[in-house]
Amino acid sequence: MSTQFTNLPSNKKKKQWTLMFFFASDNTLSPSTLPQLKAIKAAGFSENANVLVYFDPNEMGAPTRVFEINKGQESASGGNSGDPVITVLSSDQLDPKDLQQCPGEATKNFGASLLNTDGLQAVDALERYLGFCRETYPAEHYMLFLVGHGLVVGRDAFLPDDNPDSAIGLKTLGKILNDFKNKIGDGVLELIGMHSCSMSAVEVAYELKGAAKYMLASQGLSFVGSWPYRQLVTKIYNDIAQDPVDVDNLVKRLHTLCIKYSVDFMHAGYSS
Repeated sequence: MSTQFTNLPSNKKKKQWTLMFFFASDNTLSPSTLPQLKAIKAAGFSENANVLVYFDPNEMGAPTRVFEINKGQESASGGNSGDPVITVLSSDQLDPKDLQQCPGEATKNFGASLLNTDGLQAVDALERYLGFCRETYPAEHYMLFLVGHGLVVGRDAFLPDDNPDSAIGLKTLGKILNDFKNKIGDGVLELIGMHSCSMSAVEVAYELKGAAKYMLASQGLSFVGSWPYRQLVTKIYNDIAQDPVDVDNLVKRLHTLCIKYSVDFMHAGYSS
């Protein structure tokens, strides 16, 4: 059975929010991060938000995939119906060849890069993904969630890839995110969430100063599965349906959800 892709619209209407998830899982994290991607899909749909996911698997030759979550939906998913719902991602996948046909140089370059992801450096992967998001999915407000290995302070190797062997340095990360902030015009990068180990450090905050209004990260270990993505996205959907949006309170509640969800890792003997 062949996978069916949905063509990317060339005239997307500007939405209030664009949520961007970057799963840097071209490493041992690959199979463990896929359930988090499916949890994002299970949160359903918001007419006020674009939801984009970048997923880079570890297996050589397996393509990096980009999803526009629940595109074309008219309401939230039927998760509250009487029957269980299985979330399937294939209908959300964007075809790199379609991206190459879209207007905008950043989107064309991103589409081309997806055809050779085993040769794409970690820095270029994040930079091109963000360029694609801002160009093809413009919004008034943005949130970015970076998911992968941390330890950027000292080791200076954030979101490492195995194929090719590469990672993002701290100063480079600051440059990429500040460039994104400068290129979104009147848009605002409200939150940078880093689901990675040891990213809540003063050195990180210093390099990212001015790139976003808020930063969410952990000082210590951050385990795969320790952020509740379905609940996080659902909370965002609920809050951005209000006018005006209390972003300060929203970010505080996202932090609370992560804290409460992580506590049960103590049952496995891990620090929460």
